[in-house]
Amino acid sequence: MLLEICGSAGSYPAPGRACSSYLVREDTYQLLLDVGNGSMANLFAFTTPDLVDAVVITHEHTDHLADFVGLFHYRRYASHPQRKLVLCCTPGVVRNLSQLISDSALESLVEVVLLEDDLTLRLGPFNLWSRSMAHPVETYGLRIRGSDGAELSYSADTGPCEALEALSSGTDLLLCESTWISDNPHYPRDLHLSADLAGAYARLGGVGHLVLTHVAYPNSPAEALRAARAEAPMIRIDSASDRDVYVVGPRVEPKGILR
Repeated sequence: MLLEICGSAGSYPAPGRACSSYLVREDTYQLLLDVGNGSMANLFAFTTPDLVDAVVITHEHTDHLADFVGLFHYRRYASHPQRKLVLCCTPGVVRNLSQLISDSALESLVEVVLLEDDLTLRLGPFNLWSRSMAHPVETYGLRIRGSDGAELSYSADTGPCEALEALSSGTDLLLCESTWISDNPHYPRDLHLSADLAGAYARLGGVGHLVLTHVAYPNSPAEALRAARAEAPMIRIDSASDRDVYVVGPRVEPKGILR
């Protein structure tokens, strides 16, 4: 399984970084997680929109869905793919997209699957498990298992919650939002994570590899990396940059269960 970073900025684009978007692929199957502002330009470094098989948009905030509109119009006018695009999302995402794309056009080219808590779903070679996260709007984190048993977990946007513990426990790679550098009691609890909390979740969950993302500018990804490493010095930790590529492989030791 490959994880390719199409956007790594939090809440709004940053210098040299688009908003959240991540391409996960195994063999020829391509699964896109979120499609934030500016990310489609980076998507072209890895593939073209007509080759994407499915998209999961974790919640309705603009920094996670804005470039779906461009992806949709590319498929509609430039490539004319023969199959519908599978879109897994919340009702809020459908509502927002319907204000930007006509309902009839959306229905003609997109097959919508609504996410819900504790949903298991098969997409190509991937098994997906979604959990409801701590965020002001309906939001789902994901755990994705490839055909070789490799597991990738994605926090989406979330504050501290038990669902993140379940999603990340024993996973090979945790892609975790780190909007802030250090936890602060003045931050809203059900909104975002800090890098030190991401490190703590990785350590407690026995994560194999932690990749920080969604660092909100002007916070520094390098500072976020230092904060996370201080909490989990024995774990491999990286800070995502646009167009990075990570290999997600299964470990020998026992892992958490994806049902």
